[in-house]
Amino acid sequence: MNRAARTAAALLGALAFSAAAQEGAAMNIVVKSEAHEVVCALNSSRAARDLLSQLPLSLDISDYAGQEKTFSPPAKLDTTDAQPDDGSAGTLAYFAPWNHVVLFYKNSGPYSGRYALGECRDAATIEKLRGRVTISVQK
Repeated sequence: MNRAARTAAALLGALAFSAAAQEGAAMNIVVKSEAHEVVCALNSSRAARDLLSQLPLSLDISDYAGQEKTFSPPAKLDTTDAQPDDGSAGTLAYFAPWNHVVLFYKNSGPYSGRYALGECRDAATIEKLRGRVTISVQK
């Protein structure tokens, strides 16, 4: 994706996020594998808006350390105003040093360079995500 396309996508994502926020609705994304799906409510950080602007995505998800699933978005997320996450089960986070989006299915605890993006429903289902997943805005 070239710079102009990324800028346009980021603007559209920010506008969609802003409209949802004005309506009082959380912006939700869905991470879906062949057999399972997890819905996550995004927070209002720039990093969350950056992720939103890159959707939809179809990519591989990996297990890490027996406590989280990770995937790498095409472009890094802006963590300027992002808050550190606490690593609790059900947290959606961004690990900036490796450009990984993280979905925790077990408690991990805080870690430097990791930022909160939102919360996922049904943390137990996160562990069941495998292989190729699609990440999209929940309609």
